[in-house]
Amino acid sequence: MMTVQRLLFLFGVCLPFIALASSESYKSVELPGVEIPVYEQQCSSFEIYQENFALGMCRFPDRDTDKNYGWRFVIFEQQDSVWKEKFMSSGFMDAYSVDPYFFSPQNVEPEKHTDWLLILESAAEYPWGIDVYTLPSDDAKPVKLGEIPIITASEDDGDSLIPYLDVSHNSGHLEISVGIDTVFLSEKITETYPAGSVKYVEKQGKLVMERIKP
Repeated sequence: MMTVQRLLFLFGVCLPFIALASSESYKSVELPGVEIPVYEQQCSSFEIYQENFALGMCRFPDRDTDKNYGWRFVIFEQQDSVWKEKFMSSGFMDAYSVDPYFFSPQNVEPEKHTDWLLILESAAEYPWGIDVYTLPSDDAKPVKLGEIPIITASEDDGDSLIPYLDVSHNSGHLEISVGIDTVFLSEKITETYPAGSVKYVEKQGKLVMERIKP
């Protein structure tokens, strides 16, 4: 029979590995591009994130409405050597630009990764926040987790938020924090958050802001 001391010893040895397994850091990844000539006038660069699937940022003025217009991200699927639209997001309205960034687990090679985290940063004269999606590998539609309406609090208003993001999965939940002072933007308030003082946690499929206790 195993003694209590032996059990405690084994638990102490295994604990770091348990913690490691339950926490996984993510990194931003550059993906290969592809040309889709039939859409080159409506879309910017296309990136292949999975075999036979590519994402492009596009504008279709003929599809715009008063409440749904501007840049959109579009998922294209290659079928019999022909690229076809599979999914089109809602418009990003008055944004001058929308830049997509793909995140994957730190210790997984991009070509072996399947489920992507897609973060899109919108900007006019300066960035004004990010939208967060997951791109499932099972041929399902992208899932929007939420919006994070914060910008860097640096003197240079043009600073992107992306280099300062700390993205991870902890105990099965996505967490996003920022390693720089930020400004929260909304119609009602504008508030400055010191670096590392807030994080956005996935709860029931949506991102929720939480304060980080010092």
